[in-house]
Amino acid sequence: MAKEIEHFVTSPAITDGGTARVRDLPSDSDIALMELGLIAKSVCSGLYVSERELADITQNSVRAELSNGAVVALDTERPGQVTAHAGELSRTAIDTGGLGCVLLPIGAREVFFDAGRAPPVAAAVFLDARSSSAFAHAADAAFQHAPDTGTAAVAIWHQGAIVAERYGAGVSADTRLESWSMGKSAVALLIACAAADGLLNLGEPIALSEWKNRDDPRRMITFEDALRMSSGIDFSAPWAEDYRADRDGYPDHSFIYSGAIDIRALAASRGQRHTPGQFGAYKNGDTLLLLAGLEDRLKAIGKDLLHWGNQRLFAPAGAGGLVFETDAYGHVFGTGNV
Repeated sequence: MAKEIEHFVTSPAITDGGTARVRDLPSDSDIALMELGLIAKSVCSGLYVSERELADITQNSVRAELSNGAVVALDTERPGQVTAHAGELSRTAIDTGGLGCVLLPIGAREVFFDAGRAPPVAAAVFLDARSSSAFAHAADAAFQHAPDTGTAAVAIWHQGAIVAERYGAGVSADTRLESWSMGKSAVALLIACAAADGLLNLGEPIALSEWKNRDDPRRMITFEDALRMSSGIDFSAPWAEDYRADRDGYPDHSFIYSGAIDIRALAASRGQRHTPGQFGAYKNGDTLLLLAGLEDRLKAIGKDLLHWGNQRLFAPAGAGGLVFETDAYGHVFGTGNV
């Protein structure tokens, strides 16, 4: 299967781990492969993480829409495997269990990390008795324009407790919903926890282990720069002022989801385009830098990002059932996905 598919892969970054710039796009097969990857991953997470019906997922989940002749096949011999097909092209995602679903690199059948290291699920936090009519009104207001807004659930957290919550049809407090870029806020909270614990200082350089050259300008990027999305690294996003399709090709901002690449390696490989702190743009690369920097700090004290994050923030907040999905190499997205 891998040899059959590789004929259609014209993007070098799909086959070399993603560190190369994806230039000369789009070609029809490149875009089809990207789209199929997003479908396979989104459907897999919808089925096995959110436990929703396939029809609901393909109609309502972001990036799961079956377009351009795409179809989805579930592997009955290997439960938890979803393959999206379009003609001779296909992409596959698998359910790892406690770490959600992962889009596999072309030709791979397994992930490249120990998927058995998922943190334990914590007990849920229930509605606090201090709930007021104002909070209840605010929760109701979130559904006033549904289904146009796609709102599925609202929970209001105030002074350490859930004070109001509302759920759409087919959704409950136990339903895992796609968070996508809300994950960036969770990453910011993790960075705040690490700063409060003295593991890092917001004004200090992230200084990734990949940036060993003392003259590397990226060693000046601080955690605060990345939190403000002003690291200045050459990480392309189609809406940014510094994006040029003829130079940047398929955007890195999207490629981390559709390429099945090592997302940390991609972010760490990008050079410096702007002076840190001088140019701000909404880009996934800065969140990946934050996660990589936090990962390095935790590794230095013998801790794992997923377990530490669950114990330090998510479990105490009653969000122990949250699934921080990873790439095929075990690096946490945080930028999106479930």
